[in-house]
Amino acid sequence: MKTSAQKISRYLSWMLEIRGLATPETSYYAPLGELLNAIGDTLNPKVKTVEQLRNIGSGIPDFGLCTAEQLKRVKGDTARVEKPERGVVEAKKTADEIDKLLHSEQTAKYAKGYGLVLTTNYREFALVEQGEKGAIEMARYSLAVGEEEFWEMAKHPQKTAAVHADSLCEFLRRALIHKAPITSAEDVAVILASYAREALNLLEQGNESALNPLRTALEKALSMKFKENDGTHFFCSTLAQTIFYGLFSAWMETPARFDWRSAAFSVKRR
Repeated sequence: MKTSAQKISRYLSWMLEIRGLATPETSYYAPLGELLNAIGDTLNPKVKTVEQLRNIGSGIPDFGLCTAEQLKRVKGDTARVEKPERGVVEAKKTADEIDKLLHSEQTAKYAKGYGLVLTTNYREFALVEQGEKGAIEMARYSLAVGEEEFWEMAKHPQKTAAVHADSLCEFLRRALIHKAPITSAEDVAVILASYAREALNLLEQGNESALNPLRTALEKALSMKFKENDGTHFFCSTLAQTIFYGLFSAWMETPARFDWRSAAFSVKRR
């Protein structure tokens, strides 16, 4: 199975390879679909993309996100009408701005009809969910905020993947399980583990000195020292695990009332 870095490097390399002959939008469906399927294959149940989903009353999104079980259930039955269990994907040109896409009538229509939309211009990804008062942006990840920057990054796929692969793959992983039913503590643990991995990545890439007061306090509490690179990694791992174990413990205490999604987003943003 490919690593996160290999998946993102492959995605960028393929995008750049076909750029000279590509149409601005639809030619890039293939690399995007492969990336989403590669991540979907790591889930249980697996999530598969269905390109150019048929119109069941809410338009024709570029991809439907279906579980493997759903595809088995509807196999060959053209009379059966089912919405993709994990939402849909709408992709636009790399020149388009993500904020404009998020507030478009098309995104609003798909959010209302399918519940969840992963909107992208191939360089930025935003997850939009239908709320009580309309479409709501739940999360976003940016490889590049500008088109020129994106294509320059695509010329160096391995270098770009070294920085973005883990975080982007975790973001997409969470997007594919966002609509998954929560039926057990294990389901909550999976999503919080994804946030913990991203938090660890952000901590290790961030300003180390900003964490010095917390590091010192933790060293005193544990009567130990976090020395050199291995110590820094252990400190960051301990911090991330402590935060998200606390969230998990809170859910275990009050599963009926605990809003694990909003809690996880709040921790990340702070």
